[in-house]
Amino acid sequence: FLTEALRDQAEAVLALQAPSGMWHTLLDEPESYEETSASAGLAYGLMKAARLGLGPSSWRAAGRRAVEALLGQIDGSGIVQGVSYGTRMGHDLQHYRDIPIQPTAYGQSLAILALVEASRDTGETT
Repeated sequence: FLTEALRDQAEAVLALQAPSGMWHTLLDEPESYEETSASAGLAYGLMKAARLGLGPSSWRAAGRRAVEALLGQIDGSGIVQGVSYGTRMGHDLQHYRDIPIQPTAYGQSLAILALVEASRDTGETT
């Protein structure tokens, strides 16, 4: 049951991955901004699932595309940019479009998870 749910969710989000490799803050609304923390979390999950044999290698490739885009969101100080700040429940889509973008601890954490998982491909340790 869990593996089937994982596959269904992964295939659904893969269909919504932007050409840049990221995902939009409103997944099915390409006009909304690309959001870094969600993209990092999805990249991590897709890459790890593929590595564990729970999905095809194409999931890992999609995760790597997201990581390449993620690298462009890390500034010279190591701060992850492009993160939605404090996403609370909203009553309409405009609520989500209007959420400020700023660095957060969860953005940093999700980026670290994605980068660690991606580094398994390269064997890079430093």
